[in-house]
Formats: sequence, C-alpha cells, structure tokens
Amino acid sequence: MVIFQIMYPYGEDRRFDIEYYLKSHLVNAKKLLGKACLKVEVTRGFKEFYQDTTPFFAFSARLVFENEETFFKAYTEDVDTFLMEDIPRFTDIAPVWQLEEIVYQETSI
Repeated sequence: MVIFQIMYPYGEDRRFDIEYYLKSHLVNAKKLLGKACLKVEVTRGFKEFYQDTTPFFAFSARLVFENEETFFKAYTEDVDTFLMEDIPRFTDIAPVWQLEEIVYQETSI
C-alpha cells in the first residue's frame, strides 16, 4: 500500500475552511482519482503532545492507493493542476506532501 500524505503546517492566524475542504475539495479529489483511491483519512492536529502545546500540523489527509504505479496513473497532471488551483479557496497554508509506504500494520479486535 502507498499513502499520499498531505500536511498543512500549523500557524497562528492561518485560515483553513474545513467545511469547504471536506465537502468540495476532497469530494472532487476522490472523483478525479476514482477507484484507485482506496481510502481517505483526514485529521486535525490539536496539540504537539504535552499540555498547552500547539500541533505541528493543523490538518492532514492520507489517501491510500494499492501501489505507486496506481497512484501515478490516477494522479495525472490535470488532477494536480485542478487540486493545486483549488487550495487558495480553503486555506492560506502551503501544504507539504510525501508518498509513504506501509511497512508494518496491526489492528486490534
């Protein structure tokens, strides 16, 4: 499995419209990527770890794909252009992203 992780660094007075992100940006991303995108998770950071700390990332999204080839077949230049042009509609935070692979996974019952 390959994960496309998009992270939005935390900053005081930064704008992030989570409603637009979930109801428009993410919906469009899922449509454009099609069935190649197997799973999506969106998280909101609320603290670094200790009390009275700020998070490293305000929000992050994890899009799961079967493998790197599947990801790059789905994530075309047209998809990238559309999604990148949509970012200013919901945030003023410059995202950082990376491709990750799952090297270990365990679930509890």
